[in-house]
Amino acid sequence: MVQYFYSVILSLLDNCLPFLRRHTLNCDKPWTVDFWYLVKRRQRAFLSGQSSLYRNIRNKTQRMAKNLRTKYFEKKIESLHSLDPHSWGGLRQRFLYSSKSNPLEALKDGQSYATIADVINEFFAGISAGLPPMDLSVISDLCDGYSDDFVVDPF
Repeated sequence: MVQYFYSVILSLLDNCLPFLRRHTLNCDKPWTVDFWYLVKRRQRAFLSGQSSLYRNIRNKTQRMAKNLRTKYFEKKIESLHSLDPHSWGGLRQRFLYSSKSNPLEALKDGQSYATIADVINEFFAGISAGLPPMDLSVISDLCDGYSDDFVVDPF
């Protein structure tokens, strides 16, 4: 009886709810998964020459894409509200694709080594500006494993 029950249930599942395989790519935008079917219908209408159906589905696709994009960005912004202000500011800048100028753009061909070194030094000093000062008491612990193999001599 149990075998019969399972065979009936599995046959009904296979007929009514078939297993569908879906392929996604890592580069897919998160809102594209929901409207693949509509995009495929739009493409079929275009390829079959049904211009009025194509325009109708194209408009639906564009509206759906706009709505899904809006919801996606609203969700991203909502997740920023739970962060502290400092983290929120940094994520907001990355999220909005704000173009900060590259500090290493000042490097040009033909500059002296001293100028290049100063630009690179300013870049790394700017990165570490917000870090707390180093605890000098740990330096003695770091020097215990010192080896002459790791000495770098200047030219």
